[in-house]
Amino acid sequence: MSEIEFLIKDNKEIKEQLKTIEKQISSLKEQKNKENINTALETVKKDVSYSLTNYLQNNLKKELNHSLNDSCSLKKDCNNLFEEMIQENIRQANQKGITPEYKNKIKKKIHEVRLTAPTKECNSCLDNIEQMTFNHMDLLDSINNQQKFEQQNDTSINNEKILKEVLEPVTNKQRLQILEKLAEDNLSHSELSKLTKLRGGNLLFHLEKLKNANLIIQKHERSNYIITKKGYNILLSLSRLEKTLKEI
Repeated sequence: MSEIEFLIKDNKEIKEQLKTIEKQISSLKEQKNKENINTALETVKKDVSYSLTNYLQNNLKKELNHSLNDSCSLKKDCNNLFEEMIQENIRQANQKGITPEYKNKIKKKIHEVRLTAPTKECNSCLDNIEQMTFNHMDLLDSINNQQKFEQQNDTSINNEKILKEVLEPVTNKQRLQILEKLAEDNLSHSELSKLTKLRGGNLLFHLEKLKNANLIIQKHERSNYIITKKGYNILLSLSRLEKTLKEI
């Protein structure tokens, strides 16, 4: 074998070895990145869960006050009853999780209150309480349960669905602002108008975009706007994405 042939052969072997080393390094990097991402996501989940629990507890009296009739002589009694129930929901979510059986138990409890309610007017307050209670449980459940996407390596997405239901509705400063504020409290049309500096048809256009994507709802024509579980989860996902980008 000539010296040139020997060098060519030796060079090929070196290249093969380098390729093997590159694959090993790439595999190690991929594994390390996954570990870092999983650790970051777990930390974010715990932080969000803690923040959400604190927010719900601190804001509970205000939400109950909005949900119950000011002119009713039983408001104080109902306030105490439902505050205790919702605090128990929060403890249940953090300790054991919200199961379908637990939801049925709460639904049955509210139904029993309806049956013993002294007037028909109580139904309006009970509707508000039931909506608020199950919104809380859905939000807490979505945080405290194991998130499926954290355990998945598949990066494929449904392009059309993501564009239509996620990206298009939130790729606007005012609509993101609306979602953020509704995550803190239910707001009226006039309050959102003051917040966004939008009037009339301009504000309605953005609200309809969010409603059509099922990110917010309005129970009645003149009632406050409420963020949905889907809207809140998208907001959480955007928050996680922002934190991930800061770490890159």
